[in-house]
Amino acid sequence: AHSDMVTFARLLRLIEHHFQSRSEPAHNRGIGVRSDLDFQNFRALFGVNTGSVVDNRAHILFGLHATTSHVVQTLEAIPATTVRRNAQRVSVEQLRVESDVMLDEAKKASERHHIAVGVIVAAARTSHPLKARTLARLAARYAGDTPGTVVGFGLSNDERSGNTADFLPAFQIAQRAGLPLMPHGGELLGPEHIGFIMNNAHPARMGHGVQAASDPELLVQLKHNHVTLEVCPASNVGLGVFENKQNVPLHALYDSGVAVALGADDPLLFGERLEGQYEDARTIHGFTDEMLATWARCSINGSVMSDTYKKPALAAIDQWLAR
Repeated sequence: AHSDMVTFARLLRLIEHHFQSRSEPAHNRGIGVRSDLDFQNFRALFGVNTGSVVDNRAHILFGLHATTSHVVQTLEAIPATTVRRNAQRVSVEQLRVESDVMLDEAKKASERHHIAVGVIVAAARTSHPLKARTLARLAARYAGDTPGTVVGFGLSNDERSGNTADFLPAFQIAQRAGLPLMPHGGELLGPEHIGFIMNNAHPARMGHGVQAASDPELLVQLKHNHVTLEVCPASNVGLGVFENKQNVPLHALYDSGVAVALGADDPLLFGERLEGQYEDARTIHGFTDEMLATWARCSINGSVMSDTYKKPALAAIDQWLAR
């Protein structure tokens, strides 16, 4: 236990130093931008070799630093960052330990960067539904609406795996604790799956949902139910859902009036950050400043952060638009 603590303390110092040094251009450090943000590359770069428990805790902190170190107070930066943690082969006690570490670091990151970092606990479709119930109970234990608390419960991984209906009891556990539901859906499966999730899980937000663009009636229902779609064009192209960025149906979604929050999904995997999604919407799809501002507002209003953070964020968007 003592050696784990020493190793973990060393890892934490290395992680902090790693991201402090990122102000120097990546090419000057001899590593590419994508690999620079990859945890495995970080371990190789610093010769880090850790045990599984320490490794998991360090991975969490690395993800938090990678996310928050790039947040800037501009239009494309959403002040409510979420970090997803999928658990499969870990004990309940280990989950509690990791949750304590993650939530504590989320709170510190909020203070350090003057943003609100909330945590979404997401079950994995590739694991047993009973594990999802365990995670839902854990999420309920840490539920809150302030930085450093669990602010939602989701379901992620390949939506073609498992049966979403089997995970509904986990959603009910989280919902009884007052947690908004934020499952993934409608990227690798079509509108029918989006409809099932909407009518049975009653989500506040849905990860992706881009396939709804092909079903006008479903778009009307999503708008009526105030569901915010987290649309991630880089992911859509990276996973082969659409052949290229031009084919991602952003205009159909915008014209429907459905609330959309542009996202980068996993920048460590797809190599693109949030700013790039807004830039693509402008340069590839011809979005105007007003259209970009509309979706930026949707991302703020569709978040679970308090008015303390929402009001200045919305005001900053108005200022950007009026510049």
